[in-house]
Amino acid sequence: MNGDEKTMQLRIKKDELELLRKKSIEINKLLLKHGKPPMEDPTLLHEILKKSIPCATVNSKGEVVIEEE
Repeated sequence: MNGDEKTMQLRIKKDELELLRKKSIEINKLLLKHGKPPMEDPTLLHEILKKSIPCATVNSKGEVVIEEE
């Protein structure tokens, strides 16, 4: 990160952290199959956020959902 970027901390609940850990294992296995290096959990979470935030919206029931592009 360069000095111009602001950062903030995000608290993650234990159950969310466990979901991230499981997803990280799943994705890292796939990355290794493709000859790519594994990602650490924080890096993976940043990638997930970068790709999912633009797809976040609210459905007709008022629920936050992630729609495919």
